[in-house]
Amino acid sequence: MRITNHVCERFLQRVCKMASYSQADLGRTRVYLEKLLGQVQPGGNREFALPEHKGFLVIHRENTAITLLDKKEMTRQRRRRGMSKAA
Repeated sequence: MRITNHVCERFLQRVCKMASYSQADLGRTRVYLEKLLGQVQPGGNREFALPEHKGFLVIHRENTAITLLDKKEMTRQRRRRGMSKAA
């Protein structure tokens, strides 16, 4: 699975709780995420739980990770909008 810079940034911001980071941090994060997601075979869903970090979802399309979301925040947003997961 290909990893975008956006996913690396979101990982550092949301999982590692870093407000600022360097290009080296992004590079190390990319290597980590490539190892972590290297064996993942996503199904037909557009999202799946991030391995080893089950509180986060990876949003993907065409074998490319697009962004990373906090499951709790996503659930709150869906409730506010009156949406279910199937929608």
